[in-house]
Amino acid sequence: MSMYNELYALTQEIEANLHRTEAAAAAAAGSAINRQIPGGAGEVTVSGQGALVSVTIDPRGLTSANGRVLGAQIAQTIRDAEAQARAHVNQVLQNASTAGPAARRGSA
Repeated sequence: MSMYNELYALTQEIEANLHRTEAAAAAAAGSAINRQIPGGAGEVTVSGQGALVSVTIDPRGLTSANGRVLGAQIAQTIRDAEAQARAHVNQVLQNASTAGPAARRGSA
């Protein structure tokens, strides 16, 4: 194969990998992460990008929680959901970046 053909094939491969990674990132960012607040007090939802979407309180789960404890539980649940969203996006991007033929060639 000529040098031009090799470069062209590599360029096409890189472009395909870029499109695959962009699509994977968009899909991950568009997903939602739901986490239960400890004690059954409700649920927190963040976007795939880690932005807070909603906090839903279930009155049935508030029987023993005081305001300070509930606030701390909600804040921690939000932080956990944000961290889970970041980890999910990072994992998706890592998987997408190692899925192409060039990555397989490099590990062979």
